[in-house]
Amino acid sequence: MKTVQTSMDKTESILPVALRLGINSRHEPLIFLRSDSPVARSEGFETMSRVQIEVNDKTIIATLLIVFSDLIKPGFAGLSETAWKRLKVKQGSQAV
Repeated sequence: MKTVQTSMDKTESILPVALRLGINSRHEPLIFLRSDSPVARSEGFETMSRVQIEVNDKTIIATLLIVFSDLIKPGFAGLSETAWKRLKVKQGSQAV
């Protein structure tokens, strides 16, 4: 499991849990991450970055959108319907 050091004595998982947002993006796979997520912070991602997402044995390239509200809870990554269907995600799966 990938982790990030958050203090001298604490690490936290940086693998977010996939969340189906029900957003119709036509044919564009989208992933939504909180601006304070460990993945966004550790990798230095910006909005509109193209990122590779892997869930189980399925991999896609998606456009990242950074969320500055509580639309997505900490520890989760929101997926558009296109991304969800292409990855064949089951609710609660971890996205790499």
